[in-house]
Amino acid sequence: MGLSAFTEAAKTNTSLIFTFAPENTVSADFVPRTIAMIEQRGGQVCFVRLTISDEEQERRRINSPPRATFKKLRSLDALRTSRTNGAGNFPALPDSGLTMDTVITTPEEAARRIAAHFALAIRPSGSATG
Repeated sequence: MGLSAFTEAAKTNTSLIFTFAPENTVSADFVPRTIAMIEQRGGQVCFVRLTISDEEQERRRINSPPRATFKKLRSLDALRTSRTNGAGNFPALPDSGLTMDTVITTPEEAARRIAAHFALAIRPSGSATG
């Protein structure tokens, strides 16, 4: 993904939620470039670490039908190969101090915890504002 979606969101003061699983095909400067672009336009980047065990990822997530909709990895063999080939060898991301296990945290609870952690207001629709 290029920075165009972030640029457009920043231009219109629109909040984005972006999930990112760092792996070795992503340029090491992607995160610093993204942060700089957003901050230069008056935005703020808030990091939340989402975790899932390898076993749960294989059991629950990899073959989940919604993954196909978003063209996400769905092959168990490819997932295991990427782990073996160092997919997790990526520069450390900034740590906000907020980590959530996606197996035991519902999306609603995650939204509440993120809003509280970053002092964001929750809109009636459930989305947060900064």
